[in-house]
Amino acid sequence: MEWLRQNGAYYEYISSEIKRVVNFSNSGNRPYIRVRVREERYLHSGYGIDRAKSGKFTRNLTYFFEKENTRWKISEVYPAWQ
Repeated sequence: MEWLRQNGAYYEYISSEIKRVVNFSNSGNRPYIRVRVREERYLHSGYGIDRAKSGKFTRNLTYFFEKENTRWKISEVYPAWQ
């Protein structure tokens, strides 16, 4: 996010679809879910669209959760490019 702000850049998401749940864990103090996501996105900056970082991608995303008071919230997301 900081890099995007500093460079006046942003992602435009055309589509994002969860293809499947890869795995999950609800045990311990750090539950997570890992999903396979297909998305089409475009990185815009002052130089136009960055073609190397734009287009259709499929990747695994891992969402970690933590409990805040009585509510579960996403605490971190880790991409694992495929």
